[in-house]
Amino acid sequence: MGVIRDKDKYLITKRYDPGTPFHNRWEFPGGGLEFGEAPEETLKREVKEEVGLSITKYKLIPIILSKHKNNKLWHGIFLFYLCQPKKPLQNIVLNEEATQYKWVTATEIMKIPQDKMFVGTKRIIKEAEQMSL
Repeated sequence: MGVIRDKDKYLITKRYDPGTPFHNRWEFPGGGLEFGEAPEETLKREVKEEVGLSITKYKLIPIILSKHKNNKLWHGIFLFYLCQPKKPLQNIVLNEEATQYKWVTATEIMKIPQDKMFVGTKRIIKEAEQMSL
């Protein structure tokens, strides 16, 4: 997942995934690994696909989250990378996986109710705020 920081703001997107617990929750852009793909390649590809941004600098945030779906044989492991867009203030172009986006400060993220965001978002931001690229 790409924790994209431009100056003091982070990019979050509102997930479009009707019928799932993730629908209408704020999250960081990112997605699943394709077979044979390195996590860093996935990061770059997914950020480009979901929000139209190219990223250059990135660093692994030392928190790994895990989620499974009981009704399906699915288990996700989530890696988070603090990243920087290649160009500041690039235009955001959402794909079909999100309905909205916004650039917010860490303080603003902390004010979003937990039931309106992906699990672990506040923990990830606290860690990202301590990191530099």
